[in-house]
Amino acid sequence: MARYPEMFRIAPQSLRLDRERSAPSGALWFVELQQFQQGVPVVGAKVYFRINNGNIVQFGADRIAEVGISVQPALGASEARSVAWTRSDHPSRTSRRLWTPAGSRSIPC
Repeated sequence: MARYPEMFRIAPQSLRLDRERSAPSGALWFVELQQFQQGVPVVGAKVYFRINNGNIVQFGADRIAEVGISVQPALGASEARSVAWTRSDHPSRTSRRLWTPAGSRSIPC
């Protein structure tokens, strides 16, 4: 990636190995790298490689782009959940069991 940056158009240091989506399958390895912006994963943005017997046989990228928005939250987690819950059309608004902290994510548009 460092040798041919124009092919990927992403700084290698903004990528992290996705251990859940990277695995061997016999002689074939599936390797996926997730894009991060200031420690926040960019949902759906990844670079991938398929390696067979030590040779790259396929590579590509999905949704890789410069992130042009701030990753600093405008609201605290508690306030964001409260706002989302009150604006929800979900019929069981009386039950807050549906809410679990998912962490921060940046979603490309």
